[in-house]
Amino acid sequence: MNSRVRFLIGFIFATYGSQAMLPAATTEQGRLAEVIAHDEGIPADGVTPATEAIQRAIDKLAAGGGGTLRFTAGKYLTGTVNLRPHTRLFLEREALLMGSLNPADYPAVGEFFDGRGSKCNRALLNAREATDVKISGPGTIDGQGDLMTGMNPRPFLVRFQDCTDAVLEDVTLKRASMWTCHLWGSTNVLVNRITIQSNPHGANNDGIDIDGSRDVTISDCSITSGDDAVCLKATVDRPCRGIRIIRCSMDTLWNGFKIGTESVGDFEDISVTDCDFVRNTKGGIRIYSVDGSNIRGVRLENIRLRDVNLPLYIRLGSRMRAFRTGDHPRERPGSISGIVVRNVSGTAKRSQGTVLISGIPGFPVRDVKLENLDLTVPGGDDGSKLGIPMQERENAYPEPYTVFGPLPAYGLVLRHVNDCTFSNVTVRCVKTDARPAVACFDTGNLTLASMHFLNPPDNPPAGLLVRDSPPGSVRCENWNPVQKPYIPR
Repeated sequence: MNSRVRFLIGFIFATYGSQAMLPAATTEQGRLAEVIAHDEGIPADGVTPATEAIQRAIDKLAAGGGGTLRFTAGKYLTGTVNLRPHTRLFLEREALLMGSLNPADYPAVGEFFDGRGSKCNRALLNAREATDVKISGPGTIDGQGDLMTGMNPRPFLVRFQDCTDAVLEDVTLKRASMWTCHLWGSTNVLVNRITIQSNPHGANNDGIDIDGSRDVTISDCSITSGDDAVCLKATVDRPCRGIRIIRCSMDTLWNGFKIGTESVGDFEDISVTDCDFVRNTKGGIRIYSVDGSNIRGVRLENIRLRDVNLPLYIRLGSRMRAFRTGDHPRERPGSISGIVVRNVSGTAKRSQGTVLISGIPGFPVRDVKLENLDLTVPGGDDGSKLGIPMQERENAYPEPYTVFGPLPAYGLVLRHVNDCTFSNVTVRCVKTDARPAVACFDTGNLTLASMHFLNPPDNPPAGLLVRDSPPGSVRCENWNPVQKPYIPR
């Protein structure tokens, strides 16, 4: 399937809704099969376990060719529920699915490990190797994750494994104890108009994780999470391809959008458009290849940031891990190329820098285009740590604050970077910052055009630091104030 066809599929999903793509399960009379939870004897008092009754109703629908289980007003206490092919769950506005607090209600399904090596093979709502599955409606799914003390492994809230034609639409997802929504090895998935209110008190409470999946559209979602809001992963040698993220809000204690925490498989044809990043404590946009993946064809456009730390960070490293029993790590570092970041504006908070891009010696990041960036950053660095060289640590987890040490510029820090263009970049420092505006190390064929550094009157002129690079490798055009070489004392 080429990129134009994938774009049209995503557009139809986002514009006309899931029914435009998914075949409806029908009864023998040709009508959509639907059963009501109350009529199936499913308790709705929030106290009586409902897991077995819910599963029986789903299995009955599946045996008849598929259909919808509708939850009316009430509280349904449940453990793991498995969706079958051609089955859907619909939650009316006053319907609440509540996650059980009994670990025995979450049986393990398959083998999966996250990037930290923790086993993660439980879920509240799970679909595995299923076609045409859907969870929708204005109701709420509450994992009660902050009450799950001592449960290990903790369950995902919603998980699609190796599914095709799957939809998650309109529902509110709350208090996940693990990742809120996990899409693993799935194809043709729509996540549309959902609200995520994930537990902010526990670790690893991501919003949406897309792992080795393709043709996925995430549109018009509001995500508040304790960990990464949207994260693309490749825990096995299977690509993430054809991913569209459109008109979403990402409010998180960690990173807003990230590629590659686990990066064994490749990432291709990814776009993030018209999105808001709010209070991303660790960072806004993160693009990593550290386990051998090739990342290419990524576009981020029309991005608004508010109080986001280190807005853009791109890292090529060589951790070279595998994440599943029997898998072998890739043998050499991957690549990052073909990245376009355009029309980004807003504010950074507690930021060491604005843009950080780093490859490793012999493996540069290539072909990054950054256009129309307008950000206000705190500034305030006194320059006392400018003599401390940046560390390489190419095999470490790519967290910038623990890998590199202090950053040598408040604007752009570019290391092991080739064939890139940065144009119409404006960075405003609130407080005087003694560091250069731009620092380049081991760079080649860089163009820095129309760079504007607007700082307090007593701030030093916009400085450019270039080291370990051939003469003429960095071209500066139309800087304001005028660029001047920076010579450390």
